[in-house]
Amino acid sequence: MVRTRLVVCALAVAAGAATPAVVDARPGKVVRVERRGSTMGHIPRVCTMSITDPAAGAAGMLTYCFGPAVDVGERIIAVSEDGQGMVLRVAAVSAYQGQQCIAPTIWQITPEIMESTSVTPSSSGRYYGLIDGGLSMSHSKVMQNLPPADGQANAGESTISFDQDGDGTAEFELDSFTCNDAGVADPSGGVSCWDVFTGAHGALRHVRMDKWKVCP
Repeated sequence: MVRTRLVVCALAVAAGAATPAVVDARPGKVVRVERRGSTMGHIPRVCTMSITDPAAGAAGMLTYCFGPAVDVGERIIAVSEDGQGMVLRVAAVSAYQGQQCIAPTIWQITPEIMESTSVTPSSSGRYYGLIDGGLSMSHSKVMQNLPPADGQANAGESTISFDQDGDGTAEFELDSFTCNDAGVADPSGGVSCWDVFTGAHGALRHVRMDKWKVCP
């Protein structure tokens, strides 16, 4: 399984936790945002979707995205562990309320389902996706058990990696770990750090660090 910790804050939010921790981060496959134009110049944002009411469609989904601001109209392509996929449009977005003391990096999404590979939701009830991920519904997949792209395994770190073009190497990776306010790995630091790497054919470069913390 993909080592799980975006997840550390990320996914508990979707589970309805009062303060984000990490939701069950069992990986699904992520696929390509097929928007007009190139994704060059954009930095992917990871999103998680948890289905709370399969009969309610998009209204029965808890959807969160992580990183820089998300805009209405952007699209998320997501897949589940059992290979089902969907395309979602961001119909509305708001910053997660638990982090007013810092620049927001968790976004609660009201989605609109544009397309789905099945009328029956995934049996796992969870989907994972990217905005501006350069992914393909037919070729991209999640990669499991890769070491951190920076070569340093921080305590409690988890990694989510994606093979965008089906060549067996990662073009996107998110490493999640506990850190301090300075972004240095620290199991008691009280901050969640997410290092994002992008590249081609397994040659990844660090493009940003996002942080999240519970505000007093």
